[in-house]
Amino acid sequence: QLYVTGYSCGAALATLFAFEAAAQPDSIVPKPVSLFSIGSPCVGDDGFSKSFQSLETLGKLRALRVVNKKDIMPLMPKMSSFALFKHTGMTLNLYNEEDQYAVSYPTVKSYKSCDTDMFGGLVDGWDQVLLSSLASTPESQIGLVEHSLREYNLRLLLSRLPLETASLNDLYTQPELVGRLVPEI
Repeated sequence: QLYVTGYSCGAALATLFAFEAAAQPDSIVPKPVSLFSIGSPCVGDDGFSKSFQSLETLGKLRALRVVNKKDIMPLMPKMSSFALFKHTGMTLNLYNEEDQYAVSYPTVKSYKSCDTDMFGGLVDGWDQVLLSSLASTPESQIGLVEHSLREYNLRLLLSRLPLETASLNDLYTQPELVGRLVPEI
């Protein structure tokens, strides 16, 4: 099995690589390809998102996007040349409290993505940027603390016990999480 990881802009590149690897014949790349991205910006447009989800549906790709609450990097870019960017795969939101996390998947009804609509997609999340600028340290004012690997590590450690028993493939088999978009493998 192939595991692909990346952090920040490297996570965006890892997402593109995992997608490409999962699209290769099974005889070349064993499936599913497992992607674990940390603090990734939005990658791809609607067409990319649908193609990514098709590979998930076929059981060829599994993706977990780890995001710290108030990290501004995953909120960018909102758009480029009027094409809205989207996140793909399952999301693990980490909070700065013990055992506080949330797992979500971009189902039609329950997922709030980067781009719920043209205007909402552009402003969604900017409240986090503005509120984080009220913090007292200069690093917090530009969102660097929440995006640091140190902060990701600390928050993963806070949720270590419940997360140790979870597996990505098991998460993909939970209909209450993924709905009918991804069948059991």
